[in-house]
Amino acid sequence: MDVDCMDTVSMALPIKQAAATLYMACGCTGWIVTKPRYGQGALVLTAGHCGKNEEEKFYFNYNHPCGSTDSRRRRVWGQSSNAISCNGTRKARKADPDDYTIYELHTDCSSADSVTPFMLDVGMPEKGEGIYIIGHPNRRPKQISFEEVHDEGHHCVLRQNDDKGSKRLTYFCDTQGGNSGSPVISTRTGFAIAVHTHGGCDKNKDSANSGSWLGNFKNVLEQFHIPCFDRRQNDIFKQFEFVPKNYCRTAVKYDELVGKTKTLCETRCVNALKCVGFNYKRLFWSKWSEGLSTCTIMYEASDETTCKSGVTFYERTPATGPVPTCKCTGSGNQYRCTDGLVAYCEEGEDCHATDAFKKATRPDGCLSRR
Repeated sequence: MDVDCMDTVSMALPIKQAAATLYMACGCTGWIVTKPRYGQGALVLTAGHCGKNEEEKFYFNYNHPCGSTDSRRRRVWGQSSNAISCNGTRKARKADPDDYTIYELHTDCSSADSVTPFMLDVGMPEKGEGIYIIGHPNRRPKQISFEEVHDEGHHCVLRQNDDKGSKRLTYFCDTQGGNSGSPVISTRTGFAIAVHTHGGCDKNKDSANSGSWLGNFKNVLEQFHIPCFDRRQNDIFKQFEFVPKNYCRTAVKYDELVGKTKTLCETRCVNALKCVGFNYKRLFWSKWSEGLSTCTIMYEASDETTCKSGVTFYERTPATGPVPTCKCTGSGNQYRCTDGLVAYCEEGEDCHATDAFKKATRPDGCLSRR
């Protein structure tokens, strides 16, 4: 999906993240992980094999207008009426096995000032967790990949975690050349968890998509003062509620689960970037288990309708976190936002913290100067 076609209500966070995702002149994708600060330009993360050039050009707003039939859509090689370019200098790189590069945009890059950086999670995610990827497939304008359109609308998910000298996350999600360097983002948290590095299919026509887990180079992130969380220590998960309604919805794009528990139905919906809820019917109940059910997970639904006998529609409510909880004070000083969180801010700037972090020693939620 072209990023300019994302729904402003249900996909508000991915819209912000798309603004921080950049096209690289080398044909890869990079993404902003810090704002400009203390005389330093914004930092950009990409794949190691995308960092061969010491100096690189980055493009903001290389997007395709939603609904446009512009013939240049397929491949315009970084030239767009709204694209703005900035130069950057390589600061760190490891091509193998961790596969990451960090660039610093030059301080005259004013386009970076208004961008909200990605938030990073260096904790290990679980198999089956939903993901989405934002990038520039085949050097085309920016797209978001979250739904396997050839697989009955199933949303992208993690397959497994491989340890081959460097931990890699493998997943089902459509990508193409040019997506290298793209952020791999968890639908459960909204945090980036990996750098996309490999794509394609193996000899068995199975997905060969994988990315380098951010935990591989946590020490490098901290060295450059790039804010990072760890789900094992910090509660960064989005919170959802499933509210029963007195009506049902007709599914347009959906996934049918039979003989599963209601909890599994909820988990499948939470793992999808776009899920409006599910129609649920209990098959049986026992005192030893939650009971089995049939449910229709809805990724897109039409108008309200009367429910069939025994069927209840559960609507998924919007996520409530994570959100910033404090602003730093002091003239030009660096403050640690929360205990154990490597994140810094300037006077009046929001800290990258969540509701889980309230054990601070300052009334504004920040700790003392580092």
